[in-house]
Amino acid sequence: MMFELSSYTVSYKESVIENINLRIKQGERILILAEPASGKSTLAKSLTGALDKFYDGHTSGSIIMDGKDLSSLDVPQRSAYISRVSQDSLSSMLFSTINEEIAFPLENRNTEISLMKRKLECLKNTYELSLLEDADPSSLSGGEKRRVSLATADSQNARLVIYDESFDELSSRFREILKKEIKKKDYAIVLSSHYISCYDDFFTAVYTIKNKRLVPLSAALRTEISVTEKAVEGSLAIRKLKAHTERKECARIFNLSIDHLSFQRGRFYIISGDNGSGKSTLAKVISGLIREDEGEILIDSKVLKERERRIKISYLAQNPYSSLFLPTVSDELDSVVQDEKEKERIMSLFSISPSSYIHEISYGEAKRVQSAVFYALKRPFVILDELDSALSYKESQKIINLFLESGAGVILITHDENYLARENIIKLKDGTLA
Repeated sequence: MMFELSSYTVSYKESVIENINLRIKQGERILILAEPASGKSTLAKSLTGALDKFYDGHTSGSIIMDGKDLSSLDVPQRSAYISRVSQDSLSSMLFSTINEEIAFPLENRNTEISLMKRKLECLKNTYELSLLEDADPSSLSGGEKRRVSLATADSQNARLVIYDESFDELSSRFREILKKEIKKKDYAIVLSSHYISCYDDFFTAVYTIKNKRLVPLSAALRTEISVTEKAVEGSLAIRKLKAHTERKECARIFNLSIDHLSFQRGRFYIISGDNGSGKSTLAKVISGLIREDEGEILIDSKVLKERERRIKISYLAQNPYSSLFLPTVSDELDSVVQDEKEKERIMSLFSISPSSYIHEISYGEAKRVQSAVFYALKRPFVILDELDSALSYKESQKIINLFLESGAGVILITHDENYLARENIIKLKDGTLA
């Protein structure tokens, strides 16, 4: 029993990955750890057949599972063998409720009704989605969306599951749940831009992509977190804050209550907590995107209303595409930078190409563009919601340090244990400070 790629080459406008020869025995788990835009997601799309069908890509070579060549199968046929959990959870969702989303693959295979209901309940219990079953997926937190994507992939019951940055945006508790589920698969490939501690002793083999080739990786994988803070005058304070968000579809009201928090410019802070604990809600209230019910938010001792906060505090959303509205990278920067030399400097700092179209760049590249646009705004405080998702440690640290060097106070929302080993950690639980 084996999954095998033989002389497998992937092209999308140009050659992306060349001449892969890979064998995965039943029960083995493979990690492909490589930089953003190295071809990981393109490889995943090609294996499901989506690259050739929807993206005008091309593949050559063979895909063999247990002696059967899958290369000639179309996307629906291949989905019985290979499924992919997209790194952009929301864009892969088709329906208005979680129940419909998870049930769709089961309906597509004409699953008997009673069996489908049992399977649906089992998946919702596994990923703790029962209370959200009638919710609109767009109203969920990043971690909750990720869990819906994982449950949907599991409902396909494919032999090989490709997890594209799937551990990102999950709390440590749900990462352990995901590991248990991965162990049940016949074959599993995890794609990641950075190494996290929960990967320790979990994978059968680790590979990277170098010069368009898939090569074994055996060097030390852990990375020390290094950020450079500096003292800058300026403060952000929260007093007696109360706010709420409402999910009408599942009759659920989430309440946020923070008695006191303070931040300084030039300093680095971390907000952590389980999925759905209120991290993004707090960030959106601070930055003026959600109105508070009670309390005050002050910058330099001055109370600011939502409109004022929106021009003082940058919030970089988990999904970078939600912050990018114009056709090209150049257009995005032109909207915030008038000086051509400054624009070129920023593009160089963030390693982005002005001619790239937003809809064509990778998730990690979109994170860099999003960061560059907000960096150009030069606001005194910036909140980075899961910045490290789909970026290497080198890239995420560089972006954090660029904001710190500019004098901004930086607040990172993350589940990454390497960041959580630092000081200045704010932990949330059920909308309050833990």
